[in-house]
Amino acid sequence: MAIKKEELYFFIQKPRFAVVISLFIVIVGVISLLGLQQEKYPNITPPNVTVSASYPGASATVIESSVASLLESQLNGVQDMIICPLPVMIRHILLIFILKQGQIMTSI
Repeated sequence: MAIKKEELYFFIQKPRFAVVISLFIVIVGVISLLGLQQEKYPNITPPNVTVSASYPGASATVIESSVASLLESQLNGVQDMIICPLPVMIRHILLIFILKQGQIMTSI
């Protein structure tokens, strides 16, 4: 079965029809996306909470002993949580708490 040259250039010859088909596909995709419930999304990355704290005038050891250790001890009891402390910088700390897949964020 040979394909005619006219069939290959149909959308080039009729750009309005091509735009209408493209808009229809986009509108159907947006409607489908809005109708998708959050529970139906795949689990790609585990939920996490990022805590950032600034302590003006403090050294890295003061921040680690007074801020980081308190946060880690308070959140240590949360089930299925991994604490990922990043290096403490002068006057600033960043902690990332990673939860297991399926853990609800409101339970913290």
